[in-house]
Amino acid sequence: MARKPAPRPSAKPRARGFARASTLVEGQVKVAGDGRGFAVARLLTRWEEIVGPDLAALVRPVKVGHGKGIGAELTVHAEGPRAALAQMATGRIRDRVNACYGYRAIARVRVTQIAPAPDPGFAETRAPYMPPSQAALARGEGLAEGATDPDLRAALAALGSHVMSKGETR
Repeated sequence: MARKPAPRPSAKPRARGFARASTLVEGQVKVAGDGRGFAVARLLTRWEEIVGPDLAALVRPVKVGHGKGIGAELTVHAEGPRAALAQMATGRIRDRVNACYGYRAIARVRVTQIAPAPDPGFAETRAPYMPPSQAALARGEGLAEGATDPDLRAALAALGSHVMSKGETR
């Protein structure tokens, strides 16, 4: 099925000055939204107002599909572990979206888990690894003196020396 071209703006001049910016892209947004099943573009543009800031932080709408049965299926994306929280909130999402439409348009909400976006500043915020000092190694070995097993003593000494080296400045 071929897409219909976006309606062209009328050539006749307006009698009342400037047009709103939203009217300039309204046709293109409608065509793009209809292609993804969004008959009401308000669902995309006012998602945070419709579902609330707490749910909008968890999920974003992707597609409205009309499949078998009565009502449509709203597909939403959730990042990483937020998908479990979003799955528990599907009833609230469905009710709030149906309130936007004005009737029971959405029968099901499908949550799709996607990979979380990488945190750009994570690597820069971590402190570089610094091996324990000689004093911390000695204190760690002193803490592990009571262990009879040599492997256990070595593991306890390493753990103790790392714990003792926290907060040291060199």
